[in-house]
Amino acid sequence: MPIPIRCMNCGNVLSDLWRYYQKRTAELRKGGSASLLVLDETKLPKTPEGQVLDELGLHRYCCRKELLTYRETY
Repeated sequence: MPIPIRCMNCGNVLSDLWRYYQKRTAELRKGGSASLLVLDETKLPKTPEGQVLDELGLHRYCCRKELLTYRETY
């Protein structure tokens, strides 16, 4: 399945963001420490994927869904 060219819902172009998204999330995952996180209802840390999507300016849930759920199958 090819990289999604546009968001299926709003039509926003996503294909030019895919390589940066992959590269940047890999960088953030490598740099992260394996520390114990205590989660409560007042503080939830951002995931590497969420940080990169914010950097790219993707704030609509439909566009975020397209990049978060895409997996290369070839």
